[in-house]
Amino acid sequence: MSSRTPKEKLLIHMCYLLTERFTKVHDSIFRLLKAFIQHLSIREDGKVLSDFLLVLSEIKVKHYFFDPWTDCIGAFLMTMGCDAFFKTLPLDPVGHDMNSLTYA
Repeated sequence: MSSRTPKEKLLIHMCYLLTERFTKVHDSIFRLLKAFIQHLSIREDGKVLSDFLLVLSEIKVKHYFFDPWTDCIGAFLMTMGCDAFFKTLPLDPVGHDMNSLTYA
């Protein structure tokens, strides 16, 4: 018998959806994840949010899935707030030459 809570089981399944196995349907998965993330709380689920955000930020997104992916990232920002979001995913724009042609 499993000792995992229903919430833990759901989190495991959501992580599984972010694997390469489901690359062809990333647009649907990003939309589903966006809806899911909006129901978590930074107080209760801060670690889960941070972990999911890191996984999501490392996915190689095809150009035609970019809009749902950025919407999903935006849901993390709204749910986590700026402080927790940027502590998890530091962008470090000062450390990059934004005039460089390779910046993008």
